Amino acid sequence: MPNCRGLSPRTVRQAAALATDTTDFLNRLRDAGLRVREHHNATTGAVDGYAVALPGDRADHGSRPVWFSGRTLAYDLSLPRIRERYEPALTPADITRAHTRIREAAALLARAGRTQGAGDVAALGDLLTVAAAVSPATVRAHVQAAAARFEQASRAPGARTLQSAARTRFKAATRALEHAPRTARGGGAPAVLNLLLALVEAIEAATAWHRAQHHRAQTTAAARAAVLLRQAADLTTTPARTTAPRTVPRTVRVTPAAERGTAPPPTSNGATPRPQPAPGPGRSR
Repeated sequence: MPNCRGLSPRTVRQAAALATDTTDFLNRLRDAGLRVREHHNATTGAVDGYAVALPGDRADHGSRPVWFSGRTLAYDLSLPRIRERYEPALTPADITRAHTRIREAAALLARAGRTQGAGDVAALGDLLTVAAAVSPATVRAHVQAAAARFEQASRAPGARTLQSAARTRFKAATRALEHAPRTARGGGAPAVLNLLLALVEAIEAATAWHRAQHHRAQTTAAARAAVLLRQAADLTTTPARTTAPRTVPRTVRVTPAAERGTAPPPTSNGATPRPQPAPGPGRSR
């Protein structure tokens, strides 16, 4: 990875994972606060490349912005590669099927061929990027770390095909997760746990596929991502710590009887005094 100074490829990767077309992709980059420079084909005038820069990031003592092309950020962030990822937008109702889609895709990826699997792991990498962005604060750091680990595993060497059933399901789940903060607020911890466990299944399938293809570095990266997601899942099942209300020590809890008048309160040493006869005329305690 080249030195991109303060500019994070993650911002571009997230926009690419969610974009439905090139205009949407470039607008998402601008909405994220990046400066965007389009490159147009000299003959057709169509956009055939792009570059991004951070506002205020200047070279030559402030004379011009520091631009990075997509391919400079990562070879799979070039515009041709990003265009391979576009999928039509889904409705928010699809969030209810996201977990099922991920598990179905995981089962398909586990037995995918070389070129199919290469496209599938790329789509899974997009899914993890979006999952990291929409995860609750309690697990976000772990999911972000898992997505970062899986970046290497999402780039399989060689040719890839982008028409597989697993890739279609991963992309559908990715689109659905974009709506998760608005449509799945009522799900709470169980919904988050269900998503994380589905993602673990998918990453384990990717790990097995890379191992079968003898991709040693990608196998290691995927396995580490799975560990981080399991840790995130553990966080969602750990009961929150609560402060117990202060109570009277159990060893001297005799006040109910005292309040009923059936027994006097305990003495200073914790013992209960023997009952005394009621005072008669001329007698006092």
